[in-house]
Amino acid sequence: MRYLWTLLCALLLFSTSVVAEHGETAKHAETDKTVLLTIHFPPYIINEDNSKLSGFDVEVAREAFQRMHEPLEIKIVPWRRALASTEQGVANGILTCSPRQIFLMSDPISTATDALFLNADHNFRDYPISSVEDLIKYPDLKIGGVAGYRQLKLLDQYGLPYDTSPDDSTAFKKLFAGRVNVFLTIKEFGEYTLQQLQLSRLIKIIPIRSKQYHICFSKARPDTQDLIQRFNKALATMHADGTYQAIHDRYK
Repeated sequence: MRYLWTLLCALLLFSTSVVAEHGETAKHAETDKTVLLTIHFPPYIINEDNSKLSGFDVEVAREAFQRMHEPLEIKIVPWRRALASTEQGVANGILTCSPRQIFLMSDPISTATDALFLNADHNFRDYPISSVEDLIKYPDLKIGGVAGYRQLKLLDQYGLPYDTSPDDSTAFKKLFAGRVNVFLTIKEFGEYTLQQLQLSRLIKIIPIRSKQYHICFSKARPDTQDLIQRFNKALATMHADGTYQAIHDRYK
């Protein structure tokens, strides 16, 4: 009898453990969400007050995942951590990044355009410019850039001297003060910065070249291929019904 009682207790404990484990698994599945890591990169990702994220890539991602019926969390972290966490599979992906072989790419979610911003006070009718290469013809023009930006490599490629600033805001202030005549930066970021600085004077913008941004998804997670397929499908419906363009229009 004592043996039977011990056996019954053991079976009861085992069944309770199985039920509890199943309940925890179901609970985890219900609360599980896709985690995308990112950095402050306006107007793609805007984290001005450290409370609510905005930006057209943020809005596009949220809308797409809502259409997928997939919970989404977007976190601001240092860039190196975003790369490492996504490569290791700790996070599902990185919102807004260039193609990298260590990740799987979504369809393009946005575009970055390198552009020349020209000082309106300068008489550029005497300086027909349509490319960075054209700047070689006019050595009297003072060119500005931001230290560390990849666009400086393009200026180096043509052997063009330039003034460097710590950020876009400083470079634009130099442009409007006449300390530089031409400023090379990302068009979308530059236009956003001008809005924030409330500089109303007109300038001429000359697009040079473009590249596309994606969501970089982790190769280390087993659900990634399915997630990418569903995201791309949702993104396509946003393009088709005008939602994608409407989101971008709000930031112009």
